[in-house]
This record gives sequence, structure tokens and C-alpha cells, in this order.
Amino acid sequence: MAHLCVSLGWSWEETEDLTMPQLRALRDYFDDHPPLHLVVAAALNVKSRRRAQEREASRATIAALDALLAQSAAGGGRVR
Repeated sequence: MAHLCVSLGWSWEETEDLTMPQLRALRDYFDDHPPLHLVVAAALNVKSRRRAQEREASRATIAALDALLAQSAAGGGRVR
């Protein structure tokens, strides 16, 4: 909803009554015609800090799982 408010200048209340078909239609439209702020961010290679943090957290989670699997394999399949 925040994306719609920023992109269209709507208030939060204006987005509350949208139906799923209306949301899908807006998403499809934005897929073909992205809002200017997204075009500019892409052209300037601006990265989302939140997404970068999520990617970093995902890498840490994958590393922890890899370590757990290695420990399990070394212990004959048992995790200690």
C-alpha cells in the first residue's frame, strides 16, 4: 500500500477499499509503466538499504545452515 501512496499520491485511506483485482491491475500497469521514482532509482543504480540488509541476513542464515549441515555430516548425521 505504501508503494501506491507514494506512486499515486494517494492517502492510506484511499487504498483501503481496493479489491484484489484492482490491486492486480495496478501491479500489472506498474510492471509495464513504472513510476518515475523507480525509473530514476534504476538509472542511478540506487539500491534499497532494506533489501541489502535482507540479503545480508539471508547470507548469514545460509552460512549458519551450511555450518550445521557440515557439523551433521561430520558427526555421522547427528547434530550436537
